[in-house]
Amino acid sequence: AGERSGTLITAEKALEYNREVLAVPGDIFSPYSRGANDLIARGAKPVRSAADILEEFASRRAVEADTPLPEMNENERRVFDTLGEQPLPLEKIIPLSRLSAEEALAALSRLEIEGAVLRLEGGFFARK
Repeated sequence: AGERSGTLITAEKALEYNREVLAVPGDIFSPYSRGANDLIARGAKPVRSAADILEEFASRRAVEADTPLPEMNENERRVFDTLGEQPLPLEKIIPLSRLSAEEALAALSRLEIEGAVLRLEGGFFARK
């Protein structure tokens, strides 16, 4: 990105808030690479290949995996187990969990409050 792009401003703010920022280094003589190269100089992680990105996400996933799950009652455990690895809409969670709509919604609400489940756009839910 160039020196004054919106992307660069967002990345700079992320660095200010101590968030991880990845940047693809570019030609040191190109004005279009100055922004990314400057971000790297200020602490962004350089991305040299797709493997760098995969490694970053794998390390984040490992940290998330170390986070203990909240204690769950039977209905919450059913809903959590139903979600598995793929986000599901409420319409599928209810029959798959073998709970009533009221029971499934109550379980999802508590799991969301406890940070074990995320509510996504379109009425989908996913494990965090």
